[in-house]
Amino acid sequence: MYIDKLIHHRVEPVKLAVTGAHDSGNEGDCEDNQTCAPLADKFADFLNADVFVYLQPWFNQEFRQDSIYLRGDKGPRYVNPHGKYLLFPTATLEQAKTYLEQDPSGMRYAKKMPVLNVLIDGIQQSKFNLLPVYGYTFRKSYNYENQHEYLFPFNILQVITATRYAQLHGARVGSKPIVIPVFYDYREEMDELNKLMQSDNWKEYEAYGASQAREAIKSLGLRNKGAFITASLTDAGAATILQNLQPNQILLLSMGPMPKILFDGIYTYQADNVLPQMREGEGSLSTLLQGGKPHFRCLTWWSGQYLATKWEPNFDLVQDQVLKQRLVKFYGEHGFCAKDAWQVDPTIYKTLGDFMIESTDPDSAISRYFKAIKLDTQKQENDRIYRGLEEALKVMP
Repeated sequence: MYIDKLIHHRVEPVKLAVTGAHDSGNEGDCEDNQTCAPLADKFADFLNADVFVYLQPWFNQEFRQDSIYLRGDKGPRYVNPHGKYLLFPTATLEQAKTYLEQDPSGMRYAKKMPVLNVLIDGIQQSKFNLLPVYGYTFRKSYNYENQHEYLFPFNILQVITATRYAQLHGARVGSKPIVIPVFYDYREEMDELNKLMQSDNWKEYEAYGASQAREAIKSLGLRNKGAFITASLTDAGAATILQNLQPNQILLLSMGPMPKILFDGIYTYQADNVLPQMREGEGSLSTLLQGGKPHFRCLTWWSGQYLATKWEPNFDLVQDQVLKQRLVKFYGEHGFCAKDAWQVDPTIYKTLGDFMIESTDPDSAISRYFKAIKLDTQKQENDRIYRGLEEALKVMP
């Protein structure tokens, strides 16, 4: 046990320790309060480090600060992280492909999931448009936690209807079929979505804008045969489905759990045939900011509270005032992924669809905004890791 090694001086001391993943520390985290509690909030002592730097991953939440702990300190020295970016390298699609072809574990995975090679080839050869989705706010398993009973199916339906709208109204978007990979085991959700698409009674979901969502589904022709189809990487016929997709079709693809190199390579891939990624958290924010192309956050309420930081970078870098007003409304209290979005603004999916269409134009206002964010992340003074280490050097014994 680590704490035993620590109190018996069998943990090697170090000058500096750094993390970007720690959330909180308190006595409740200790298995043995008598021996652990005195060190629970003294992270430098706990790690036997002269200086410990905690870089929290949240981009813009005032109640979360980066912290520096010194050995023997009773509390941290706070460093304001606001406006700074925590970035880290991610695997490319080429690296993911090499992993499947040359790494023993990757080769075993490819043998188990042969459709992956078909998917990657289709992405690289631009046989279809890609719109990756990742985030707990799209999952049914979170429906009944922390007042989140409306997450599914309404958030994913905003994405599906927006994608269909963009497909029907955007020349570049509609020229190819669209694949929406969801990076979870999404088979249960897909089965239910297929039923809801063809039903006029959504039972327990009726209270959260079901009638408005149904109207969008009908008006967009998503009930038409072949317009919306689903598959899983584990399906025997998934490769055939991918190879036979036609323009005007949408495929929702359950990716299941997978090695991070594959997730990074597919989810963060940037090309002309990639539409804006959908995300929830700070880790995916860090990976996508470096691409310089539009992506959107599907956040929600938490414990009944509306989070004003639904879009972490804020809108300071938005030069186009019309775009700024659209984004403020889009991420507003009744905006994208809000509990009552379908009821208060049942056409919010059209706004998202328009953003998707505009993202295909590198000179559009929204494309320029994300390029500006990328340039902002590349400034040394905005590097949160650099800033944390710089502050640590000032106090290092």
